[in-house]
Amino acid sequence: MRICVLNEATKTSTGLEQRCVAAREAGCDYVVMPAPFERDAEGRLVEPSAGADTHAERLQEAVQAARRAGVKLLIDVRLDEVGGASAVVRDNPQWFRARSTAVPDPRQPRATPEVAEARFAYAQEGAALVEWWSARLLEWVGQGVGGFRLLQPQQVPVQRWRELIALVHAQAPEVVFAAWTPGLGLEALQQLAGAGFDAAFSSLAWWDGRGSWFFDEDTALRALG
Repeated sequence: MRICVLNEATKTSTGLEQRCVAAREAGCDYVVMPAPFERDAEGRLVEPSAGADTHAERLQEAVQAARRAGVKLLIDVRLDEVGGASAVVRDNPQWFRARSTAVPDPRQPRATPEVAEARFAYAQEGAALVEWWSARLLEWVGQGVGGFRLLQPQQVPVQRWRELIALVHAQAPEVVFAAWTPGLGLEALQQLAGAGFDAAFSSLAWWDGRGSWFFDEDTALRALG
């Protein structure tokens, strides 16, 4: 499996297709790009759902561009936090811990939080979040997405990863879950052992060819499946 990471969203489907063709010619099977949905100023998903017409249209454009180029599309997903204005936060506030940098003012209505941190570590909330996210991921898979690059995977308990991946694979076993792990400490990697990921990303590009840390990381990465 060879994956090309497109760190910035391409403005047009033609531009995306050209980059996908270049990735295929370089020997890649997959390309990964940011989810083409609404984001806040910090890049967090405001509404992590492809249900809106504009979201579905953008996603289909990306899927079709990758398909025409002969590669499969992975999209970025970060489960541990979403933008505070997201509908899922408004509808299920008990699933999240709101966080804001604004100074509280008792004379004013409570401001919308900037970010909502998912309570995956709590029993009921964590189980509900797994169910909600599995439905979202399967929704995207149904529109042609081949898998996901999982950002900040250490922020979600390993048991929740096992549950989520099992739910999705039960209906779509071909979907790829690729954990973005460069820069994670050895302890964080070891805590993700047995999560069920299909792939992970090495820090080889940052290795000087001498440090022993690379071999420790490699051993830990092999245990993430």
